[in-house]
Amino acid sequence: MKYINALGIENFDVQLEYNIVRPYTYAHWDTLDYYPTYSVASYSHANQSLAHPLGSNFKEGIFVCRYQPTLKWQFNLRVVHAIAPKNPSLQNFGSNILLPTGTRSMDYGNYTGQGEKSNIVHALVQASYEFYPNYFLDFKGFWRKTVSSLQRNDLYFASIGIRANFSEQLYDY
Repeated sequence: MKYINALGIENFDVQLEYNIVRPYTYAHWDTLDYYPTYSVASYSHANQSLAHPLGSNFKEGIFVCRYQPTLKWQFNLRVVHAIAPKNPSLQNFGSNILLPTGTRSMDYGNYTGQGEKSNIVHALVQASYEFYPNYFLDFKGFWRKTVSSLQRNDLYFASIGIRANFSEQLYDY
């Protein structure tokens, strides 16, 4: 859902998104005789998912807020919360798309979120100032927290940069 000029404030946009991917969605049963532990026909390239960085078997909510109070200043806030369970050792609950579907733990009764629970939250705050036509000074702050029964990991970083004549690419992973 997008709400343009939210709350009657010009150039203030809000976006909400919710995604669910069932277990084994991008996996495939096909393997090679000399490489039987990985699927050769999954929706991947170079062992990376082509559809979504989390693979499959996850739920995520995304909140984006953009505000441009003047022609020179832009502010962005992006928050993502995902429940992305991982496979316990030697079991296939559907989160790793590289495993063949023939190794799945259950044929029936699968549900989104099965496996070792893992919560991921990350937030990005950004301010951009256009100091010359098509030249921007960017200020960013990023936080990512991953909590599961196996690990807890926090990541923080801040950056300042100059961007020239390019649109910015945001990566949510």
